[in-house]
Amino acid sequence: MKLLISDWDGTLLNSLPIYYGAVVQIFQHFRVEPPPFDDYRDNITPDFMQFYRDRGIPKSTTGRDLNLIRSAYFEKNWDGAALHPGTKELFLRAREMGFEVFLSTAEVYEIGDRRLREFGIRDLIRGWARGQNSRYHDIADIIAFGLGFCEEDSLEVWYVDDTASGLTAAKDNDPELKTIGVTMGFNSPEKIRAAKPDYVVDSLFDIPRILSVG
Repeated sequence: MKLLISDWDGTLLNSLPIYYGAVVQIFQHFRVEPPPFDDYRDNITPDFMQFYRDRGIPKSTTGRDLNLIRSAYFEKNWDGAALHPGTKELFLRAREMGFEVFLSTAEVYEIGDRRLREFGIRDLIRGWARGQNSRYHDIADIIAFGLGFCEEDSLEVWYVDDTASGLTAAKDNDPELKTIGVTMGFNSPEKIRAAKPDYVVDSLFDIPRILSVG
C-alpha cells in the first residue's frame, strides 16, 4: 500500500496571507505589537501557543481563545485563501498511481472540512489527522491507520510539507519515509532546503512526476 500524506495550510492551501492577517488581529486584540511577517512565516509551528506566548500574548490565554479570534477573522475574509495550483491534479494523479491520500493539519475540524468540501476535494482524501499539536504524532497516526489495511508490515510513504519542522518530524518518525518540501508556503525556500528533504519543488505540478519515479 502507498500513502501520500500532505500538510494542508501553506502546502496545498495558499493561506499564508489570511493567516498572517489573523495573527495581526490577535495581537491587536491583546494590544501587543504584531510580529513581522518574516518572523511569523519562519517560526510558527503546530505548537502555535508557544509562538504567541514568546511574543507577549498573556500566558493565561488558551488555544480556544485564539481560535475564536481566528475563526471570526477567517469568516470575514473567507475568500482570501485559495488552493495552490495543481492541488486537485496532484490528488487525482496520486490516486491513479495507487496512493491513498491523507492530510495532516492543525486546523480546527469545522474550518478544514468546510474548505475541503467547497473546493470539491473532500472525496479525494481518505482521511486526516489533527489535534495533536505534533506533526510527529499526526504522521504516526496516519501510518498506523494505513497499516491496518495492509497485509504486509511495510508501506511506501511520502510526505509533503511547506515547513522545515514538518519535514524534520516526518523523517524523525520514519527514516525510510520520503519527503517533498514545497517552497511557496509558510517557510522560505532557504529554510525548506536547509531541512534537507528528499525533493524540493516550486510547484505542486512537479510532484506526480516524482511519485511516479520514486
